[in-house]
Amino acid sequence: MERTVKKLFLAGAVLLGGAASFMSLTSYAVSAEGSGAAAGVKSTTTFNLSVPNVLTLSNVTSDIALTASPVNIVTGTLSATVQSNAKYTISMRSNQPDLTSESGDTIPATNNVTAGTNGWGIQASGQAGYKAINIEDQVFFSSPAAAPVATMTNFVVGVATSSALPTGMYRTSVTVTAAVAQ
Repeated sequence: MERTVKKLFLAGAVLLGGAASFMSLTSYAVSAEGSGAAAGVKSTTTFNLSVPNVLTLSNVTSDIALTASPVNIVTGTLSATVQSNAKYTISMRSNQPDLTSESGDTIPATNNVTAGTNGWGIQASGQAGYKAINIEDQVFFSSPAAAPVATMTNFVVGVATSSALPTGMYRTSVTVTAAVAQ
C-alpha cells in the first residue's frame, strides 16, 4: 500500500507540474498578445545644442610712430580685426591716458584735438571728432551685426602739439578689448 501511495503521489505531482507549466505558457501567450509589444514601444528624446559666443581679436596695430607738427594734427591708424558669431563692441582704455615723455612732460588725452595746442585723441569708427581715452573701457565701435568673417576696423589717432612742447619721445599704451555686445 505504501507503494501505491507513492505511485499516486508521484502521478499527482507529475499531473500538477504539467498543469502548472501549461498554465504559465497560456498565461505568457495571452500576456504577450495583450501587452502592446507587437505594436512597439515609443519614447521621445529632446536634443539640445548650446552654441556659445565665439569672439576673436587679432591683428591689433602694435606700434604707431608719428612725428609732431606744431601747425597740423598728425594722424595714424590703429586697427583691430574681429571675428564673431554675435554683435560685438571694441573698447579702449589706458592706465596712463596722457602721452608722457621720459622727463615727465605730457600731451593730455582730450576730446578737443586742435592744431597748435597739446592734445591727443582717438576717433571712434565712423564718427567725426576725437574722444579722449581714459582709464576705464570706452566703446569706440559697436558692430551692427555678427562678423562671421574676420573684419578689420580702423581708428584714427590724432595728435596736436604746440611749438612750446619740450623735445622728447611721448608715449602711452592702449588696451584694445573686443566683447560680445550686451
